[in-house]
Amino acid sequence: MQAVHAGLLHYLVGSDVAAAEPLLRRAAMEGRGEPAALALCALGDILEDRLDTLEAQSAWTRALLAAPESPFAEYAANRLLEVQGDSRELDDRILAMESQAPARLAPRAARFLREAAARIHGSRVGEESAQVEAAAWARFGSLQLWRVAGPFAALRLFDLRRPLALDRPDRARAPDRGPAGPTFERTLEFPDGDAGLELEPGEGDVYYAATRAVASRGGDYLALVEGAGALELRIDGTVVISRTPYPRDVPRAQAVPVSLTKGPHNVLVRWSRLEGTRFRVSLLRGDGAPSDVEDAAPAELTGQRLQGDCPLGSLCVARPAWEDRASLRGYAERLLRGDPDDPIAAWLLVRATVGDDRAAARSAVARFVAATASGAPALLVRAQESLRDPEVPERLGRTQALADLAEATRRDPLLLRGRLTAAALQRDSERYDDAARELDQAEAALRAKVPPGAAPPPLPPRLLLSRARLLDAQGNPTAARIRAEAALRQDPGRCDARSFLYQMARREGSLADQDRFAERLLGCPDGAQTLASLSRERGRLDRSEALLTALVRSRPAQPARWFSLAEIQAARKEIEPAKGSLEKAAQVAPRSAEPWRRLAGVLEGNGEDEAATNARGRALSLSPGDLQLRRQIALTRGSPPLAWADRDGLALASDPAVKLPKGASAVRLLDQGAVEIYPDGGAVERTHTVARVLDKRGVAKFGEAQIPADAQILHLRTIKPDGRTLEPETIPGKEAATLPGLAVGDVVEIDYLRGIGPRGPDMPGLVIGGFFFRDDETPMLESTYEVRAPANLSLEVDAHGLPAEPFQKLATQQSFRKTLRDVPPQPPEPHQPGESEIMPWLQVGYGAGQPNLVRSIADWALLRARPGSASDDLARKAGKATPRETAREIVRLVADAVRGRSAGTDFATPAAHVLAQGRGNRLVVLKAALTSAKIPSHVVLVRPFNQDPSPYRFPRGELYSWAVLRIDLPDGAAFVDPAYRLAPFDALPAFARGQDAWVVPEPGEEPQRIRTPEAEGSTGSGRRVTFTLSLDGEGGASGEGRDAYLGFDGANLKDALERLDEPQRKQAIETMLGRGLRRVELEKLTPEGEGEPGTPAVLHYQLRAQVARREGDRLIVPASLLASRLSRRFAEKAERSLPLLVDAPEKLALTTRIALPAGAHLRSAPAPVTIATEQGRFRWSARESEGALLVEEELDIPQQRIAPDRYPAFAALCRKVDEAEAQDLVIGP
Repeated sequence: MQAVHAGLLHYLVGSDVAAAEPLLRRAAMEGRGEPAALALCALGDILEDRLDTLEAQSAWTRALLAAPESPFAEYAANRLLEVQGDSRELDDRILAMESQAPARLAPRAARFLREAAARIHGSRVGEESAQVEAAAWARFGSLQLWRVAGPFAALRLFDLRRPLALDRPDRARAPDRGPAGPTFERTLEFPDGDAGLELEPGEGDVYYAATRAVASRGGDYLALVEGAGALELRIDGTVVISRTPYPRDVPRAQAVPVSLTKGPHNVLVRWSRLEGTRFRVSLLRGDGAPSDVEDAAPAELTGQRLQGDCPLGSLCVARPAWEDRASLRGYAERLLRGDPDDPIAAWLLVRATVGDDRAAARSAVARFVAATASGAPALLVRAQESLRDPEVPERLGRTQALADLAEATRRDPLLLRGRLTAAALQRDSERYDDAARELDQAEAALRAKVPPGAAPPPLPPRLLLSRARLLDAQGNPTAARIRAEAALRQDPGRCDARSFLYQMARREGSLADQDRFAERLLGCPDGAQTLASLSRERGRLDRSEALLTALVRSRPAQPARWFSLAEIQAARKEIEPAKGSLEKAAQVAPRSAEPWRRLAGVLEGNGEDEAATNARGRALSLSPGDLQLRRQIALTRGSPPLAWADRDGLALASDPAVKLPKGASAVRLLDQGAVEIYPDGGAVERTHTVARVLDKRGVAKFGEAQIPADAQILHLRTIKPDGRTLEPETIPGKEAATLPGLAVGDVVEIDYLRGIGPRGPDMPGLVIGGFFFRDDETPMLESTYEVRAPANLSLEVDAHGLPAEPFQKLATQQSFRKTLRDVPPQPPEPHQPGESEIMPWLQVGYGAGQPNLVRSIADWALLRARPGSASDDLARKAGKATPRETAREIVRLVADAVRGRSAGTDFATPAAHVLAQGRGNRLVVLKAALTSAKIPSHVVLVRPFNQDPSPYRFPRGELYSWAVLRIDLPDGAAFVDPAYRLAPFDALPAFARGQDAWVVPEPGEEPQRIRTPEAEGSTGSGRRVTFTLSLDGEGGASGEGRDAYLGFDGANLKDALERLDEPQRKQAIETMLGRGLRRVELEKLTPEGEGEPGTPAVLHYQLRAQVARREGDRLIVPASLLASRLSRRFAEKAERSLPLLVDAPEKLALTTRIALPAGAHLRSAPAPVTIATEQGRFRWSARESEGALLVEEELDIPQQRIAPDRYPAFAALCRKVDEAEAQDLVIGP
């Protein structure tokens, strides 16, 4: 073992393959058992690094045979799985090894070896029977036949902990209906054990799958779960593994030692599509022998959950029933407990965790790099992990990988695998010269190995193929093809070379070449599918059908394969088989409308019109919002949707009795909305506008029609005075349609339908978009909204700004109608609220309210704020004496790490990516870091002050458009707003204080409606300015100013200053001061508090300006150097018909001290001004003190809504403030 360790240290730490390889080869030849196996594992890695994959496979195979029950057998088998698929010869060797595997084998080694063999058989669909692959996966231990049903819950994350139908101690039958409708219990076959529901709609979640597993011998097994992050595995009612991806990520695969008696066992899986939609459950024998478990789907889906240690919806693993001493991970962790810096143990731990457990692999790779002092193998592994680590954004991962690969290949020039990876990354980034340089260096390293005078060996096929791909990317297909063909001659079984040559032939080769290379793809991954598609294209339908039949048999639970087969069968006029294929697809995916849509097309093509209509009816019942299906069915049966809402646009356009309003640019003759809600939960909405244009402004307004992308147009036309109609051409990709020939006096008609589907079970019910009865520019002669629906629906009308009667109910139908006539426009006014607050409108619907929406948002958004390794590191750095101090430090560190703008409601990017990139939503990073520090927090959705404050019946996401974070500390909650990078701790901006808000729940909680704190925080708010100036005899002044912005005003200023350089800053301040001073020149500007969260932003400046004007022997100084000019900003109109919205407070304290010239004094000082109303306060005074003019001013205008009847009082306030600030202060002898 000493020689092995010496060789490994040379390889791992010294990056000295020349010294390591002889030692390892000698140990492999002379040693026995585990020492030989360990040496062969390392030797295989060295050979694979040099692209000698066949020799590497031989070394790993010898390692597995040398010590089949040791942890090193797992290492070797795992590496065989990684290289599987490299070439046909290598795959044949792996198959031979699997068929002759030792009788006793480490169970995890058996896992990897048999998985490699099964994957090889899976790639050879078309050459081998589907039963061969199924048998290989059965030997692996995969459970293949499942009785499946669902969904049984409305939500994903939030219903994981909620007991459902099969979660009680007593065995129960799965119900046939759930929150999303029928649960469609059915039997599905997954020959590769990879279970998932194809074409399953997104509505609803949490499914059950059951199988009856019979162990012919019984004994010790490894229960292996792969895939879905939200899953619970039970055997005979006992929880074996429970997985949930919140608050932390879970491993991709987990194995638990279990013991099973001989005979049948009930296996039940409860899973969610929260993270990962597929799973595989396997029962591997503990002795490494082929699995003796046979499974069959039960006739009924039943299940139970016995009492145990694992709470429902938790992250939990049952106690191991036996000890797996051959586990490579366990072996490596035992070594590291003895020596935490052991580089060999660190290397083994990496290989044990990479691929199965991302979090553990991340930590193991970091330890490997540290323990080997950045050895070449460790850097190569880190580069590979950077490229596939979900916590690292792709672009950043590429950059990090290239840096590691450059250093690794510098340390070990024969690390050819690293060169090829770097070349591929450079090529994908279109850095072709850098990629060519990498390949040149790889070839040079190989030539350097050749003894003087000896002929160089052929280049490895992978290197030739990398060069071929680069040449092809550079636009040299001829040279690329030569290299690829050379690679294929060296290794005729290489699927990557075959696929590359086929793609080249498809682009520019002959038909014969395309056929030849497609045939050679048979036996490669996706080769059968490629050949089937080409055969269909060439008209060889029989060959295509045979291949697609084989593909269907290999994956019978994938409806897409049944679709492809049905297309070929229909093309061959095999109507009954085509119908059978589509019916099978419908059985596999019973919640999808697509199989029935396709079946309708086949039936219609065969002349079976009634059957086609019935099939479309089945499809529509599964997709009630599909307008195309609904119209097809309705037209077939002679009743177009919303025919009852027809209005004759031509008659309206030619009606001589219509009286047009004077002075308008256009008039809407008809503004109609109509909705029909159907018993299946879907609806169709009709929007019909008829407008006459009266001048060129009207032509500009109505000349472009904005039609929703999902709309189906009934009428879109220009109606001329003589009755002629002109319709626009359809231009694909253009969002707006231009009405042709539109001129003054013409009429525009826009009439279209939109389908509306019911919301999912997380938001039960249906809501139609709001209908507005008034426009801001165009008068309406008639504005009508009408709804018809089945009588059994609990429909409600949410009316705003107008009265609305309830629905009128009859025996089978209910209806609603609202009509307004001769509606004048509502001209816009300055500082008005949003249109939903000032316009008359209504909305119709039933079902869910705002709490449902908040819960639905939480169900997916919380996953974006999960902690990871980076947030754990940040939390460790932030550790302080108390939770409040730690939270404050976390806020500071996040502000420093993530710069730029941040939108709190942007949950598109996960916290790890935001932190890695240094830009994005700070809120998710802050929440993740707090979780890492074990400090609870909640996202709070706030309705900002500028949003309509009136109550809403139906949920509207835009109402609560601002997100903040509530940190739940032991000494009281602290609210923070990460949208402002340097905001004060435990404070909110003015528009979010004292506002209606919803606390986004954590799993197990309910949404909570609150009002945010009203206090502005200890840092205060507003602006405090002090000028200290000296006035000369000509009215010029020089001196200094101190301009302090408090609270969020300071945070805003700091954000703005960060984006400006020194000249831009000076220019901005001069512009600001220039509003009250003439000829301002800033001589010096010194900011204070930059980069510091929560502190005031203070500007110290030295300036010169023309403060006064000279009139004879007098100087006239303005009463305020920073006049607010309230009237110009807020009181432009004498009266208003709409509320005035002051959406941000005005808070200023200004002190001006001007040293007067010798002998000059303030003459007749004006009386002090004090104004105090409910709408604002103002105080101003001027006096002479110690040879200086002292002017003190305070203004405080709160954010507020000012009703039209209160507007005169506010205008008077503005006028008085302006008059006070506009006074002249006379300075004279």
